[in-house]
Amino acid sequence: MTNRRQNLRKNRVALSPGIQKMDLKKQNNLPSQEEQVPSEVIKGNIVVIDSNIAIHQPNFIKEIRVDGNLLVIPWTVLFELNNLKTRPIIGIDAREAVRLIDKAVDDGDHDLIIETATDYVFKTGASADNPSLDKKNPDHQIIATVNSVLKRSTQKGSVYLGYKKVKFLSNDSVVRIMSKTLFRGKNISIEPLLKDRVKSVKLPHTRTITLKSGKDIQTCIEGSCLPYKPSYRLKENQPVIFNTPFDLTKKSEVGEFKPRFLGVRKGDRIVLVSPAIKLYGQGPLSNGKTNWSQVAAMNILVDPGIHAVFLQGGAGTGKTFLALAAGLELRDRGKVKNIIVSRVTEPIDRNQQIGMLPGGVEAKMAPWVLPIVQNLSALCPKEIANPKKGYDENNISLIEKKGIFIQPLDYIRGTTFSDTLIIVEEAQNLTPHQIKTLITRAGRGTKMIFTGDLSQIEESCKLDVHSSGLTYAMDRLGGETLIGIVNFDDVVRSALAKLAEAKLK
Repeated sequence: MTNRRQNLRKNRVALSPGIQKMDLKKQNNLPSQEEQVPSEVIKGNIVVIDSNIAIHQPNFIKEIRVDGNLLVIPWTVLFELNNLKTRPIIGIDAREAVRLIDKAVDDGDHDLIIETATDYVFKTGASADNPSLDKKNPDHQIIATVNSVLKRSTQKGSVYLGYKKVKFLSNDSVVRIMSKTLFRGKNISIEPLLKDRVKSVKLPHTRTITLKSGKDIQTCIEGSCLPYKPSYRLKENQPVIFNTPFDLTKKSEVGEFKPRFLGVRKGDRIVLVSPAIKLYGQGPLSNGKTNWSQVAAMNILVDPGIHAVFLQGGAGTGKTFLALAAGLELRDRGKVKNIIVSRVTEPIDRNQQIGMLPGGVEAKMAPWVLPIVQNLSALCPKEIANPKKGYDENNISLIEKKGIFIQPLDYIRGTTFSDTLIIVEEAQNLTPHQIKTLITRAGRGTKMIFTGDLSQIEESCKLDVHSSGLTYAMDRLGGETLIGIVNFDDVVRSALAKLAEAKLK
């Protein structure tokens, strides 16, 4: 920082009254902060954030306050964070955001302002227009705070004078649309949090390559691997289906090009995988044809060199079934001691939140245990008691007998696990920050499996396919030696489920 910039910062600090600790449970009508600042431009932007920014990336509260930027947190955001502290999963991030804000307030950090003022008057053309914003609606209150900050950013004597631009960050599409409409033509940037956001979503897919070389085809028939060629353009651990012009069941007869082999790239070679592969006595599920995605997944799930697996695909593609089969297989082989299954407990109806249900953890998790029980009934058909009932004493007993433990995600985030297989379901509803926190819980000998469907992100999570933690993790980790990714296309649940997945986009 130059001496001129340092002097400007000292002037701001000297004139600022500071922000005292605030009781988040009581809303006091505090005056807006104003102070005299030099008319010279302090290089940086005023960044006002929506509540979802603080939740999805709590560390952003620290990261934004660099290069002369000023972070503004609307008063309403504090109350929303306070109300979210007890929510499952998201509550941890809300509490972390509050902790970081509280520390900045205690430290007298003058790169952060808690803004209490609101302004509901917007100008359209030459006349003043007061749009139909509801003063009791938190989203509308935040937009009104942004309006107040924007107006005062050009007023003499304002704490907001001297910055290049006002930026409003929100991951809520509706809030952004409203803001762009109300602030049209103004010097303000309205955008989602671009950090950790995947700009171009490219779902992983199983490549198809046609083998025309008789030598390569013969190698496939006789061996277990092929040499890797740069022309294949495969990432590490990426599956590939090889087509050949030969009907290998008739050896010498030439037929149409059909998929005959599946391989997975491992360094300078491609390891071939038999479609007859089995996990815990179960082969790939299919609808009358080879399910190559499941063949690839079954191989990757038990590969000792792969420590985290991401299974992405629509409902009924067999993600949970394969994850459980892999867990039981690895436990029987002595590779893991325990299997932990967890789901993002984000109900469609918020009145059904986990904390409001009766009983202990097992009873509270009953609605989310049912899919596990149903899959176990297929893997252990002679042992399951009542596959139609999630919380049944005998079913829970079987789950525990198989070394499976059902845990809320909040429990996993605070513990380090060793020699454990962790299955995290509905991973599309995790934020990038949450999925990173979960992966860093893995200790020695631990493998993690994330299953999810990016077409079924819950609206209450305020995520989309670009900001989902599942998208983020696959985009950033794909191609790494320790990572395996499989995208499922073939629905095996039923013909109706397959039709719905294909047509009801």
